[in-house]
Amino acid sequence: MDLKSDTKEGIIHELVDQLAKDGHLLDKELCCKDILDRESVISTCMQNGVALPHGRTDGTKELVAAVGIHKAGYQFDSIDGKPTKIFILCLSPKNSTGPHIQFISAIASVLNKQESVDEILKATTPEGVLNVLINKKK
Repeated sequence: MDLKSDTKEGIIHELVDQLAKDGHLLDKELCCKDILDRESVISTCMQNGVALPHGRTDGTKELVAAVGIHKAGYQFDSIDGKPTKIFILCLSPKNSTGPHIQFISAIASVLNKQESVDEILKATTPEGVLNVLINKKK
């Protein structure tokens, strides 16, 4: 709910660290490397203060995601030039493309609405954020 880092790499590491801490990863360092490699090709930042860093990796057996909020915002190479406040990181196995693409597409469609972004930023708990993401998808 409160990302501390002020660099792209730091934010990605914070989110990957959370997934590793929760036991969702096989290789934390490989996951970081693969996401940063993907990010170096083209920024995964959208507009409305949202970034969707993602990658396919051998560092996980299943699709996993982490959500982070940076209250002050960070310049994450957004297409509208505004600070990014919501980061949703997604990792999936290299041999699985369908679920990865479906997740990114579904989450992007929710976060493309300013109303959803505003509700996430007003949420005070992780459950509140998850509730917005799940309910706005419908």
